[in-house]
This record gives sequence, C-alpha cells and structure tokens, in this order.
Amino acid sequence: MYVTAASDLATYEYTSSSEEHAGGMSAMYVTAASDLATYEYTSSLSSAVEEPLHFYERPTGTALPGAASAYVSLFLRLIERFRQVIRESRDELFFDGMNSQMREKLHYIVGKDGIVAVEALRQVLNIPHYMEIEVVEEILRQLGLIRDSKTHEARLNLLTDTLKSERERIRDAASLGLSFLEDSSALTHLLDARRNETVPWLMKNLDLVIEELEQAECRSI
Repeated sequence: MYVTAASDLATYEYTSSSEEHAGGMSAMYVTAASDLATYEYTSSLSSAVEEPLHFYERPTGTALPGAASAYVSLFLRLIERFRQVIRESRDELFFDGMNSQMREKLHYIVGKDGIVAVEALRQVLNIPHYMEIEVVEEILRQLGLIRDSKTHEARLNLLTDTLKSERERIRDAASLGLSFLEDSSALTHLLDARRNETVPWLMKNLDLVIEELEQAECRSI
C-alpha cells in the first residue's frame, strides 16, 4: 500500500476472501464511523486507492497515516455519492445545451473535491454494465465541459483512457468530451483511436473532433 504522510489515524487490511462484487468490481468497506476507521478492501479495488498515494510504502497491517486515511475516506464517500447521482439520473433525459440535475451535481462535486472526485468517478465508470449507457455518455461529455484547471489533466486522462472502451457509444462520448475540453494534447490519443476504429460512423465523428482540435491548435499558435 502506498500512502502519503501525517499522523496515524486508521488501520488498514487487505483481504482476498471477503469480496463482494458489483458488476465485477470488488467492494471497499468502511467498518467504523469517524476518522478512526478500519478499512478493509480487496486487491481489485485497492489499486485505485494506491495509485494516487505513491509517496512511500508501508507494510500491510500497520497504521495508515492520517493524510492517506482522509484520502481513502473521501474516496469511498465519493464513490457512493457518484453511484447515488447515477441512480437518481436514470430517468433523466439529456439534450445538448440543456441543463440537468446530473450535470449540476457532477460539476459541483468535481469542483469541490477535485482530482480525488475524478478518480472516484473513474472507478465507478469502470464497473461493467452498472449504468444506463445514456448516463455514461452524458457524464463523459460533461467531463469535457467542466471548466476547472485543477482537475483538467485528470479529466483529460480519464477521457483519453475511455477512448479504448469496448462500447462504441462510450468511445464516441469520450471523443466528444475531449472536443469540449479543447486540449490539443489529446490529439495523439484521438489519432490512435481513429487508426484503430472500425465503426464507420464513429470514424467520421473522430475525424470531426480531430479536425476541430487541429484547427484550435493552429489558432493558438
């Protein structure tokens, strides 16, 4: 487990036996309230928490420093918060240029909790068949429309990674999110996606996004 630093507030424990699966993702549990909590989580989800906490390593079963404890606690709460938002959004209709409750909640949470919110959302989006595809598409489009410099790179990375989705509509929504993000550094990923794409209508959409970003890059020179 890789953690940051600060005083010891919690203990943690890896487990491979007490797994629950939600569409293929192992669950993480908070077993006590307050800052002094014990976290028990499985290997398939632990990497999502470990990755941002890569400053130094502590042996399994030792105390988890406070900064990392706070991060894990927030990460867990945000996963549940996003799942709640998604559940509440299943009956919403999404139209270009129109506001929605999900849009407002997503923009607020990412603006408030920053990169950890984006990483929690990434974890939720990785659950296979967990959400209605229309909700996933709207989330990806909105990730490109959020105007927040602190989370720009994290959102860029999530969207470029999602270009590799097995679902063509998800790949398309990710490319639209990147077009809204207006970051020419996404061009390399989009060009790779275009070379690998086999769906004719999505190939055309990728061409449009690539052309738009290339033009924006030229204007900025």
